[in-house]
Amino acid sequence: MKHLSSLLSILVLFLIPFTSIGQAYTVTVAEHAVDIVEGHTTYRLYVDMVNPEDKLSSISGGGDTPLILTTTDGFYNDDFGGTVASAINPAFYSFFPTLLGDSWITIGIESQPEEDQAAVSIVEGDIPLAAHFDATSPLSGTDILIDDSTGSAWYTLSDASNGLPDSETMRTMFMQLSIPTGGEICSTVNVQIFGMGIGANEILATYTFCGEGTFFPVSDEVVSGCTDSFACNYDASATEDDGSCEYASCVGCTDAEACNYDADAIYNDGSCEYTSCGTGGCTNESACNFNSEATYEDGTCEYSSCIGCTDENADNYDPEATIDNGSCEFLGCTDMEACNYDAAANAPDGSCTYAGANLDCDGNCLVDTDGDGVCDEFEVAGCQDPVACNYNIEASDEDGSCDYCSCGNSGGLLPGMQYTMTIEEHASDIITGTVTYRFYANMVNEDDFLSSVYGNNENPFILETSDGFYNSTYGGATADQVNPAFFSFFPELEGDSWVTIGIDSTPVGSEVGISTVESTEQPWVNSFNFGSESAGADILMNDETGGAWFVLNGSPNGLPDAVNNRVLFMQLTTSGTFSGTAHIQVFENGIGSEDIRSSFDFDGPGTYNPSVEDNACGCTDPAASNYDDSADYDDGSCDYNVYGCTDEMACNFDELATEDDDSCEFPFAGYDCNGDCLNDADMDGVCDEFEIAGCTEMMACNFNEMASDDDGSCTFAESGYDCNGNCLEDSDGDGVCDEFEVTGCQNVDACNYSMEATDDDGSCVFADAGYDCDGVCLSDADGDGVCDEFEVSDCTDMMACNYNAEATDDDGSCTYAESGYDCEGMCLADADMDGVCDEFEILGCEDELACNYSAEATEDDGSCTFAETNYDCDGNCLNDADMDGVCDELEVAGCTDMTACNYNEAATDDDGSCTFAEANYD
Repeated sequence: MKHLSSLLSILVLFLIPFTSIGQAYTVTVAEHAVDIVEGHTTYRLYVDMVNPEDKLSSISGGGDTPLILTTTDGFYNDDFGGTVASAINPAFYSFFPTLLGDSWITIGIESQPEEDQAAVSIVEGDIPLAAHFDATSPLSGTDILIDDSTGSAWYTLSDASNGLPDSETMRTMFMQLSIPTGGEICSTVNVQIFGMGIGANEILATYTFCGEGTFFPVSDEVVSGCTDSFACNYDASATEDDGSCEYASCVGCTDAEACNYDADAIYNDGSCEYTSCGTGGCTNESACNFNSEATYEDGTCEYSSCIGCTDENADNYDPEATIDNGSCEFLGCTDMEACNYDAAANAPDGSCTYAGANLDCDGNCLVDTDGDGVCDEFEVAGCQDPVACNYNIEASDEDGSCDYCSCGNSGGLLPGMQYTMTIEEHASDIITGTVTYRFYANMVNEDDFLSSVYGNNENPFILETSDGFYNSTYGGATADQVNPAFFSFFPELEGDSWVTIGIDSTPVGSEVGISTVESTEQPWVNSFNFGSESAGADILMNDETGGAWFVLNGSPNGLPDAVNNRVLFMQLTTSGTFSGTAHIQVFENGIGSEDIRSSFDFDGPGTYNPSVEDNACGCTDPAASNYDDSADYDDGSCDYNVYGCTDEMACNFDELATEDDDSCEFPFAGYDCNGDCLNDADMDGVCDEFEIAGCTEMMACNFNEMASDDDGSCTFAESGYDCNGNCLEDSDGDGVCDEFEVTGCQNVDACNYSMEATDDDGSCVFADAGYDCDGVCLSDADGDGVCDEFEVSDCTDMMACNYNAEATDDDGSCTYAESGYDCEGMCLADADMDGVCDEFEILGCEDELACNYSAEATEDDGSCTFAETNYDCDGNCLNDADMDGVCDELEVAGCTDMTACNYNEAATDDDGSCTFAEANYD
């Protein structure tokens, strides 16, 4: 919003000397009412104008032209009131009559602005101003002196009608004060007026005054008189002391309780006496027999009958006791190890609390290596960038895994576009059948400043609801018009719809009210005002002037909260759906020149990213055939069209090739691409798979001329044998020479096979099927200790729905529950047990007979509407044989001819029963 930068130009905090053009403009202090607040008189302060078009722009003070306000005994601030008049809602007057006597500052209005009026804004320097008009502030009702170099002011924009004078009195109000009756108001104010409502016709004037009356501006004219404020004849208008001061006529007894009280005395001369008209008694308030009606001390005070615990904070406080005897008891936690140990407690009450696991008493981690506030035991690694496709909201440690191109949205957001918008449910059924939503701008830095929410012809602001939105009788268009003191009396006020920057009720401390701007062609503020013709209506700001709500940079409203790092900017209560487009202006790190604008399309609650072009992802390699110079992230789609062998098993595999050209070459079996054996254990140049094992000893009985590897199998004729192994002597014909017979297991497949045995003695033992004699698998391809023939292929993931505890090999068949469901297809969370998971519920009308039946709805929200009897949902008759617009069930048969004797005006169908008078007869 270009016009925001010039807003401060209307605030004049350093006033130039007054010129003669302002002499006709005066200030009037007038009594407005008595005893609105008992014992108080309410005054109103006005600037008296010359022309009907004159506008009061601001009241200010600071530096050499200070703003001063003093009262005799302070001024009244109502608990339900406001700092400025625009925070006062007249609907509350009948419930809280003293609200009419609240003290406040203003420009021309006495309550919430109407039509072309505007809220009153405050700008403060180093010295607080607003706090003096806040009933909850320690400065409430105290004297004001604004003389710092920055200064303070209250004002309205020049296009608001507030500053115009009342047509009858020709004056514009700027303050209301309620002070104890008999007291006096003294003040110095600096006034900015736009003559004829034209900014170039600026009139600046300073007024100093005490009491009621009409006062002229301060000028350079010399006024002689007594200038000593302590003198009886002090003249506030005097600029030069003429030596006339006198100090005797205003000296006397100033105590109104004394018998000789002098109402005209200003200074006490010690002459007060109380016995001639009073009552004797104990006048010491700390005595047990203190007599509040006694006017003088008679020496009867005693202090023993009222001894006890006098500390109201003690648990055994004695309201009758006035002298403390040290017996007070204070219950609390007396365990020094507890988090809430109370050093002041002297009696335990069982209230001790202790730190949670891994936390200290302040909820801080005992171990937090990276200092991020998440205990090391609870850290979750993941992508922490909200704009990334794989953003993990639960991640507390960034692990560098962020991916921006797999979302299917051509890249989502660009780096730096981290400002997002969140709409969340704040409450339900504050107003029966409605939900109250709050809109937030999520900041990046803790000192980012939300300046405004706006719309215009280039960036239209749109708010559309299916059923309108709620406005409370006691609420306002902006949050600063909502007083939380009224919530207990009018609960529906909490559901009021309004716009804001960072506050949800009347400003506190240095917070400021919300300013609004709207064009004459597209007024939008009344959509948030109860009783207006457009209350709750859709909003569109798309003309050249546009509209906005805002606060000035430096106001605490615009800073994000410390917990969620976000700024509230709207509350909406509705019974239906809503959607639209919002635009925000953020000053990054609170620096006005670092202006960031973000636009958000929204549809119901959720967190929304700014709207951006879909061109962030693609091929970023200029050497690729499909290089995209508009892409910000490489999505792996680059195509280089390099031809060659793409088979990784081939000898001529080309890792740069993208297209196979059938040129692949492969080695002969058993050899690598260089012609070398893949396996040649004995390095003899013969591949292991082609080796022929045998006896290579020519002298051996079993010499094998084809053998390439001697396997140690050579046999020679042993003593007693020939080369054929036949015994020279074998009496039993078993092939074992008699002298060498040995008993044992002769089965070569047995584990205890004895090569030496020549006679089998039946002692053979064998390995289990699939295992060798050492219990080791004969075949175990994956080396998992389970023999290949005993492997069970299935799902081995314990988290999968089809996990098989007996499976030894994972075959990739694991299946998992869908998000929100267990493995049986049952919802993990289904509060209403309707079979639709809570996160997938869709509110709507579920009655198929209703006019607004929603086939997609899973949760009936009570919104069903039905056709009237005999009609369909469009208001058409279900049965209307004669198509006359009257339903058959509602037809009335009779004579419809108005000239007939038996004409029936209620008849809708003529039944031929009409009778007519004979000629010449009635």
